Amino acid sequence: MALLIGAFSIGLILSLLALGVFISFRVFRFPDITAEGSITLGACLAAVLIVRKTDPFLATAAGFLAGAAAGAVTGTLHTKFRIHGLLSGILVMTALYSVNLRVMGKSNVRFSRRPPSPRMRNGRREAFSAARQGSGSSAGRSPSARRPC
Repeated sequence: MALLIGAFSIGLILSLLALGVFISFRVFRFPDITAEGSITLGACLAAVLIVRKTDPFLATAAGFLAGAAAGAVTGTLHTKFRIHGLLSGILVMTALYSVNLRVMGKSNVRFSRRPPSPRMRNGRREAFSAARQGSGSSAGRSPSARRPC
């Protein structure tokens, strides 16, 4: 059931992306793919603000404004600098990948303070390393502790 709810929630989020691309292509007759980069910019900014204890509604509004600013940059490139609409969208979308990494400071932002698995120590799962050591295999041991065959 949780998998189904997760699939529906991601589908609803991505439907907004599809709606943005559809409106730019069909209604405005402007081949703009900035929506792909601006939705991630808004999500990155909102995630960073929420982790820093900002109100989630304020963080969502800031993400919306960041996405609108990305669209404004695309429009400025197209109108003022006379760059084709598709190319200006590609330029902004490509630049937003670097901007997203700069906003987050790293490639992933965790919302919880718990480790990702129940027993993480030194980046390895204890259960996995204990199973390897207890199985009689010498793969998990140091070279000096290995028994000769």
